[in-house]
Amino acid sequence: MTKVAAVLFVKNEVEDIVWWLAWHFAIGFDTVFVYDDDSTDGTRELVQAAAWSVDVRCRKALPALRFNQRQNLTYMAALDEARAEFDWVIFLDADEYLDIKSGENVHDFLARYPNADGVAINWTCFGSGGHVLKPSTPNVFETYLSHSTEDLEENRIVKSFVRPKATATEYMNPHRFHVRGRYVLPSGEDVTWSDEHPERIAGRPDWSVATIRHYIVRSAEHYVRKVARRSDLREARVNIGLFVYHDTNNVFSPGLDARHWRMFQIVHSVQNSLARRALALVFPHRMTDQAVVVTASLSPGFRQWELHTGEGMQLCYDAHTGSIAQARSPEAEKNLVRLSALIVDAQPDVVYLVAAEPVVSLHLTRDCRVSSVLSFRLSHGEQGDIGLRSPHSGKAVCCLPPQSGQSVSSHVELDREAILGWEGFKFIERATPPGALALIVADIVQRQARGEDIPHYADAGEKFTADAYIATISALERTAIDAWRAAHGVPNVPWLDNAQPHTL
Repeated sequence: MTKVAAVLFVKNEVEDIVWWLAWHFAIGFDTVFVYDDDSTDGTRELVQAAAWSVDVRCRKALPALRFNQRQNLTYMAALDEARAEFDWVIFLDADEYLDIKSGENVHDFLARYPNADGVAINWTCFGSGGHVLKPSTPNVFETYLSHSTEDLEENRIVKSFVRPKATATEYMNPHRFHVRGRYVLPSGEDVTWSDEHPERIAGRPDWSVATIRHYIVRSAEHYVRKVARRSDLREARVNIGLFVYHDTNNVFSPGLDARHWRMFQIVHSVQNSLARRALALVFPHRMTDQAVVVTASLSPGFRQWELHTGEGMQLCYDAHTGSIAQARSPEAEKNLVRLSALIVDAQPDVVYLVAAEPVVSLHLTRDCRVSSVLSFRLSHGEQGDIGLRSPHSGKAVCCLPPQSGQSVSSHVELDREAILGWEGFKFIERATPPGALALIVADIVQRQARGEDIPHYADAGEKFTADAYIATISALERTAIDAWRAAHGVPNVPWLDNAQPHTL
């Protein structure tokens, strides 16, 4: 069976790397080698933890004085390591995402080239989308939606798949390698290289079958940090001019497909594995205790609500994808499930959005968290509206009004500063019995309020117990989370790096 790997050379990408990994595993990569260039923000530790969920192999970048030298030595070492095990390998950066236009698996894509030893895939450079600060989510498919035209010179630059067994350990540049046989474009045509720039093709970029979505600047804040860690950029004295030049937003390129839903599931898998690790660190003996069965009578002190908008819509989610949406009557719509909002008496300023059975991975547009339980702080607007505010980003949930005659809308986003009409909700108490996961959330909140340990629950796997537990931690203030981490040796993860108390 063909095996395909990616090699990632990275430094200080702790906020983005889980999403990068999730995308490339979602499109079919078997393995990712991450070579860490002495990160100081927890990137290496997060990658090592992600290995509990996916086949990501963390390595240390080879030492050298300058960035380009370290990349050179590291890529050649990676090529040598991959040669015995893998049929194809591609070398990428953390701002580069492979996009196979048809949505096919990377194995099927490479099967198109049985007689080639290298496949050169052109960049498509994306602009900042107007973002000055880092967006609240690392999901590039939600935040950077426009790219340059083919005429941008840098779109002639490529990144390459190569067959390791047919590639010499002789460094040319990060884009092009010494392969023994044919070097082709995604269209199947042989590459004609530029004489002046060896990392570029001579003709127009070939976006017919696949491209490298290159988020070359991302936000202005990303760009400043990129220059700070790259000696080659500093020595070239490019300054802000490179950002302005590449901040091209000419072609709108939105849209999600099945690959993105798989990406969300993998993000949840990684985030959940870290939640389970935290649970084990804080309560190391809980799995040896007798299992607890939680019932509504044994865990009173909470209420369940439905959330309604001012437009008569109700918060719900897609049972297949977990995507949170709004609908006039969720039960009348295919695959939609009414969302349960839980408020526990011991924590009256927090709302928990909880998936029903069978439990799915909930996700909200522009939220960095993916989980079966999502916590929000109750927040009051200037005009008396009651809204939900993320403890992580400080942003409020917004339900954009549906179009005339529309009974379902996916426009539920976590991106607003103030709470006004579109951000306000009406709370209608639910009469239906709570599900097992809602009961566990309520029990965990109440036990924490009493200073008790979290038990082993008989009616939920560790996956969902961990989701519930980490949602309660996520609802805390930043100083309390920092103290919790320090007390128990819990690794730093960006989706628990909560914002300071929100001010307008």
